Amino acid sequence: MKLVKKVVGETALLLSLLAGAVTPASATSVANLTPVGGLNWATHDNNSIDDAVFRSYKASLSPYINQQGYSLPNIFSSGGLPTDLVTLEFIMIGEIAGFAGGNQMSMLNTIGPSTPIFSGADSLGAYRSITVQNTVSQYFQLQNAIGELFFSDSTRNAASNQHIAAWTFNSAATVMLNNVTLGGGSLMVNVSPDWQLWGWEDMKDGDFDYNDQMMLVRRSVKPIPEPATLGLLGLGALGLQKLRKKFAKA
Repeated sequence: MKLVKKVVGETALLLSLLAGAVTPASATSVANLTPVGGLNWATHDNNSIDDAVFRSYKASLSPYINQQGYSLPNIFSSGGLPTDLVTLEFIMIGEIAGFAGGNQMSMLNTIGPSTPIFSGADSLGAYRSITVQNTVSQYFQLQNAIGELFFSDSTRNAASNQHIAAWTFNSAATVMLNNVTLGGGSLMVNVSPDWQLWGWEDMKDGDFDYNDQMMLVRRSVKPIPEPATLGLLGLGALGLQKLRKKFAKA
């Protein structure tokens, strides 16, 4: 009986170590974003030519989205260890833009090639997932149909203009989006507080509605155990194996 209790105790210890080594994925929080004055979900149309279309689109999301808008800093600079794995998920949910067929979004990496996310050929509802090591060297870029480039890091843009904005959700819901393009159309999406809404402005002198390429984005982090923790796990597994052999002989 004592041996059984010991095996149970060792098993509990090993499970405890495992729980500490691998933690659940966590979504990006508001703390990682910078509020922008005047960037309000209900009123940021800027009297553009697509006001009527975009207002219909916004009305379908308004009950579930927080009004405050944010700038998007380097999303990989918000905590965690360099060894952590970061997964970004993207779902395209709107393109109210004349350049919709030519806009291309990528994630840039200063130590490697860019990673395409969405191109003009992608349809609404398209899904992409990228997993990378957690570093501070990645940011995002939009290239429009005439070759102009815009960045999530506003210091790289002309006049340091902000060409991407983000909003957060206050509740989970299934939503039918109206007028998801200049030509109309609809799309059913699921929203929740662990996702964000990102929107791009695709012109240097545009209306800054941030509706030219819109997407749901979710960031999650999976910590990778340090070598010392892996060593403890190995010792625990070895101890359990020896105890099992003793228990089998008893």
